[in-house]
Amino acid sequence: MQNKADRTPGAQPQALSIALCGKGGVGKTALSTLMVHGLRRTGKKILAVDADPAMGLTLALGAERPKTIGQIREHVIQVARKRDTRETERVADMVDYYLLEALVEKEGFSLLAMGRTEVLGCYCPVNSLLRAAVEALSASFDLMVLDAEAGLEQINRKVLRRVDILLVVSDPSARGFHTAGAMQELVRSQPELRPGRIGLVVNRCPADSGEDWEKNAREQGLELLGTIPEDPALREMDRTGESLLALPAESKAMVGIRGVLNRLELV
Repeated sequence: MQNKADRTPGAQPQALSIALCGKGGVGKTALSTLMVHGLRRTGKKILAVDADPAMGLTLALGAERPKTIGQIREHVIQVARKRDTRETERVADMVDYYLLEALVEKEGFSLLAMGRTEVLGCYCPVNSLLRAAVEALSASFDLMVLDAEAGLEQINRKVLRRVDILLVVSDPSARGFHTAGAMQELVRSQPELRPGRIGLVVNRCPADSGEDWEKNAREQGLELLGTIPEDPALREMDRTGESLLALPAESKAMVGIRGVLNRLELV
């Protein structure tokens, strides 16, 4: 598995990046939260990145209304539109400071929310500026866990130049597996993403189903990295809105998450 020491000589070190993607409703945000929950006990410096405009991870991790990358982007665009070169340069020099303002410090991890962008248009220089700033910020962390919106555009264009580990999340349905297979084909067709490792995590697996998850994963061209069983404790916490960071270490879902993290040699 790739780590900081394996990067190109002379390049700025960055956190090992782990992105979770998949079709809507498969539980990416819950699993992202549980991964942060499991990793924060390792003593490593963890950065959680909420790349979904719905900001579900931000809520799940107990942060309320933080400043977002989207808001920073809009501020930079508004200044640039005034065509005041001096003011634009001043704001560009302040991007690192704005990012630190947006960084939410929690017990055992930090959080950065991408948020929603209201200003339409490409604005490639602004996107590149923010992406470079996020990458510079990541150098202060060991691991980055990114909860992605359904699809992959924001991973490639808005957040990271590369992903070290891409976890494709599926539910136990045939449609979920088919979508997971299509997603990994899409990733492999975009060399700019260059994921170091792609694997499948099957969420909400029913007990004693007798299903051969390894076989199903192979049929989609994916490595099975783990299964997360149905967990009544997690379901009840979701129902009541209680933070999943309080899920006991012995719960079924946390045992499953630790299996994935062990397979990835992260714990």
